[in-house]
Amino acid sequence: MNVFVFGLFSQTSIDSVSSESEMLLKTSTGEISGTLTISNNDKPSPIVLIIGGSGPTDRDGNSPLGLQTNAYKVLSESLAENGISSLRFDKHGIGKSKPAMTSESELRFETYFIRTIK
Repeated sequence: MNVFVFGLFSQTSIDSVSSESEMLLKTSTGEISGTLTISNNDKPSPIVLIIGGSGPTDRDGNSPLGLQTNAYKVLSESLAENGISSLRFDKHGIGKSKPAMTSESELRFETYFIRTIK
């Protein structure tokens, strides 16, 4: 069974519109690092999970292969300006989540999904 735990590390104010907190997801293959961007409005806000596309993409939408756009970071900031919070993360093997990568021959579908115990 996989164990998933979110931990709140630190919170930094980006501006008056939002604040960011470093998050950590503990999985059976290692720790996945991410950023939670919270809209600083007085109302409860919906939250969006930003999942990177194909290739070695970090939480901000950048790649060690030369793509440096900060597209996901800009997206999360724009969402916060519109009252929507977001969570984005480094993929397994990328950025601060580099140690969480396993050998491709060991990858299993079940490794990346939470099992519900009833």
